[in-house]
Amino acid sequence: VFFFYYVFFFFCFFFFNDTATTEIYTEQIVGSVRCVQETGIVANETERDTLWNYYLDKNAKDSATVIGYSMRGFNDRTAIVLNKKFNLRYFNDLESVFKDRPSDYAKKFFHYLVPQHDDLEDIIKSFRQLRTKLPESQSTLIKLIDEQIDRIERKSKVYVLAREYDRQH
Repeated sequence: VFFFYYVFFFFCFFFFNDTATTEIYTEQIVGSVRCVQETGIVANETERDTLWNYYLDKNAKDSATVIGYSMRGFNDRTAIVLNKKFNLRYFNDLESVFKDRPSDYAKKFFHYLVPQHDDLEDIIKSFRQLRTKLPESQSTLIKLIDEQIDRIERKSKVYVLAREYDRQH
């Protein structure tokens, strides 16, 4: 009987201790992610230049996941005005990122830094211009561009419908 109590208390201690440790670890990770993402959001113009160069740096020390969180913060909709100059850089740097960086990193760069502004036709035009320059060997990037153009075109149609609805009501 004593043995069963001992085993029961041992497993309870092990389970609850492990759960508490996991919760603390998870909170630390979430806190770190928020910090990295907020760094991208609150960066001023000079810091944004530094961050952009860091995103292109092949020797960056952080993992693709951590840099991805920074990219998400960097490209937050609240920073549209600060990001205007990076729209052109995005299209100029995209092909080299896909050539020089691992696929998972390149995909994060593509998705997290895609220009966020209301001139959707300009974004579509820039994607189409880039796509015509790409060799067929860049099939992953071509596919992502085609998907992005489709997404933006659908978004544009929704905007048109919303404007028409507003005019009628």
